[in-house]
Amino acid sequence: MNVKSIKFISIRYIKFKKKFLRESGQIAIIVGFLLVAIVGILAYVIDEGSLYEARSYHQTVADSAALAGVQELPENPQEAVQAAIDYAAMHNVNLSAEDIEITSTFVSNDTITVTSVNPDKQLFFAGIFGRNSTPVGAKATAVIGSPKEVTGVVPWGFNNNNYTAGSEYTLKYGSPPAPGPGNFGALSVDGSGASVYKKTIINGSSAPLSVGMWLNPETGNMTGPTKQGTDDRIYKQENCMLDSFSTITEQIESVYKLVKPDSQFIIVPWVSDFGNGNTPVQILGFLQFVITYSQGSVVKATFINKAILQTDEEINGIDSSGLRVIRLIK
Repeated sequence: MNVKSIKFISIRYIKFKKKFLRESGQIAIIVGFLLVAIVGILAYVIDEGSLYEARSYHQTVADSAALAGVQELPENPQEAVQAAIDYAAMHNVNLSAEDIEITSTFVSNDTITVTSVNPDKQLFFAGIFGRNSTPVGAKATAVIGSPKEVTGVVPWGFNNNNYTAGSEYTLKYGSPPAPGPGNFGALSVDGSGASVYKKTIINGSSAPLSVGMWLNPETGNMTGPTKQGTDDRIYKQENCMLDSFSTITEQIESVYKLVKPDSQFIIVPWVSDFGNGNTPVQILGFLQFVITYSQGSVVKATFINKAILQTDEEINGIDSSGLRVIRLIK
């Protein structure tokens, strides 16, 4: 290799080295920007995930606290507020009365709104950019009303205009005196016939019923279907035993409230007086009972004046029957 060749290679090496040094400086700058971007993305992903989880938790607490509180409405707004506060406290969320608002939808004081907020939710990586915390929370609104239509109704008609919570009444008679000539309290709800009547006792009606509708009586004593249907409802559902009234209800002053789900709880149509034979009766309302006696064709039940249902069916303002529906509306 001659001197000219060596000189040429040296010159090219020097040029390449200078070019590489210039480009390596540019790469370092680009990598620096990329690292900042990556850290920013990491901060966003981790912190946003943490905030999403916190919002979801507060939404769950707000929803449940609203449903807990609304059960005390419209009669006891202060107790509704306290029930919501107590529920949230059980889940480590501190609420105050200022976080809860009682308003009206159908009737006065039938709606509750709960706001669950953590004003200082800690952030993890966002502190790099000078932000260490942020408020996070959720809001829920629940309303209570009476159902416009009711399913799951048992095929016995109650036609007594006077009913007292905690008192036992005969719903299905075994012998006179009965509600009307040839009638012993049975109704044709989902259809006529002994097998349909028995099935409706066990499962309740599948057809929605509403105030003002007319039903035909199921004439005759219906001893077999009454006993079989009632026994199957009590002894083949829930805990498969006849619970005492005090086991599945709670008394607070004059209010008897269902506190334990049980197949002994039934919804009964409150109807006009039974006539002769198949003369139809009209639904005046819906009442709630707990079956407390069953022997042969005779069924007795104790009236309760507060029962809470959760259903997607349409609701109206609360009526005097005590049958209530609660639902989240926001």
